[in-house]
Amino acid sequence: MEKISHHASGVIVEAEKTGELLFSRYDDTYPTKCFRGAVNLIGGNYEKYDKSPLMILIREINQELSSDQRYINDREESLENTMGEWMPPREIRSFADEKYISIIRNEIISNIQPHKDYLCSFPSFEKREGFCSLVSVFISKIKQDVFELARKNINDGKSIKNEGLAAICSLEELKKGGTLCAWAAPCVLSDYKNSMIPNPYNVKINGIGKPRDSMHDYTREFEYSIPI
Repeated sequence: MEKISHHASGVIVEAEKTGELLFSRYDDTYPTKCFRGAVNLIGGNYEKYDKSPLMILIREINQELSSDQRYINDREESLENTMGEWMPPREIRSFADEKYISIIRNEIISNIQPHKDYLCSFPSFEKREGFCSLVSVFISKIKQDVFELARKNINDGKSIKNEGLAAICSLEELKKGGTLCAWAAPCVLSDYKNSMIPNPYNVKINGIGKPRDSMHDYTREFEYSIPI
């Protein structure tokens, strides 16, 4: 039985016309220093009340795409050995109007489609041992006008997330390495886009089918560090 450290869900948010992508971007408080400034899929990690990979993702989107900062001091204790020493995220000084954040959040959630599960192998980072995890990936192709609403607020310095930053990147920018992707994102996006996106951290992934209906559907194959 494969041992995994954690199970994450993430969504590839893609503009329907331009094909640009909306990401989370890690700021200078992120525990793993080599990923500071890099982008990642919007999403997060399993918590004990999550019943499925989709529920992980929807909970994370609802928490992150908000001006409500109740969640920013929540420590993910299960990730201390893989992410590094936790520190509080920076307080966000200027949010987008909540009605705009709601439009963007609801558009992403209403267009979610399952893509693929990946078994990911991470090498050692910053003196921490390597580990394996699962990532369930979904796709949300959103209307261009909603994507432009996100762009306008980002360009105006208005946060649409309550932790870290948001960023918009084109595929070409990612391929050229103008913006680096964190964790498994370069491999996932390379697979999804059939392109070569720089993976300087030597992460490896293996597609294992579609995201499953229940977290318990994984327990016959994988042993979780936190019991499901």
